[in-house]
Amino acid sequence: MALDALLFDLDGTLIDTNGQHALAWAEAIGRFGYRIPAERVLLEIGKGGDRLVPALLGDRVEEEEGEALREAHGELFQERIAREGVKVFPGTRKLLAACRERGLRTAVATASKKEQLDEMLERAGLELDELVDAVVNDSDVDRSKPNPDVVDAAVGKLGLSAAQCAMVGDTPYDATAARRAGVVCFGVLTGAHPAAALRRAWARAVWRDAAELHERLDAALALASPGEARWSQDRLDAVMGDALGEARRAAESGEEAVGAVVVDGGGRRLA
Repeated sequence: MALDALLFDLDGTLIDTNGQHALAWAEAIGRFGYRIPAERVLLEIGKGGDRLVPALLGDRVEEEEGEALREAHGELFQERIAREGVKVFPGTRKLLAACRERGLRTAVATASKKEQLDEMLERAGLELDELVDAVVNDSDVDRSKPNPDVVDAAVGKLGLSAAQCAMVGDTPYDATAARRAGVVCFGVLTGAHPAAALRRAWARAVWRDAAELHERLDAALALASPGEARWSQDRLDAVMGDALGEARRAAESGEEAVGAVVVDGGGRRLA
């Protein structure tokens, strides 16, 4: 196994909160005089609130009322989980423990604000600090999913390259963020999106939930990184150095200053 880390989305992937978020957003939107059913909102969950509001209500509403809408959603969501609690998906704890047993580093990459994240974890009874090596939240990034910032930040906190990591998420926005960060993504069907939508966003494979991924973890890891080479940043830099050397030699011979190197999954130079 050449993979060194798994990154996880939180809402809809490890804990069952997407529906609660959608209902809180629908109620918040209603308070501002707009009407959008929770079923429609649910399809946008997974984006940050800065992307969700204009997706549902347009750029003008985002500019004039976006911040207030996000604040209202946060308050309503906190009230909702205080009443209802937060459910952890079956297999979540086993999956995280199995990663540690295999020597994999782990991180949670979420767009949630720190206060909201702490409240969710307390309601869920999920001690993330004991289960994973790093947690990235809204305060660590400038842009939310589907931008790659949260994935980049998780990779950086683990001190690895993107090529050493894979991500697990439940929305196309997770898959798109991972792809833009250069990280392989796996999908789970515990959100609102079907397997076809996750695959269209370049999820390499899709499983029913965290429990099924736990059962098939070794196969998933092999699928994420089928070669034997560990693509650390030093190794990536070395290959890029070879390509730059080819470009210099091309320029010196009077050709276009372009060079490329082909290597296999074991890091062996083929051409």
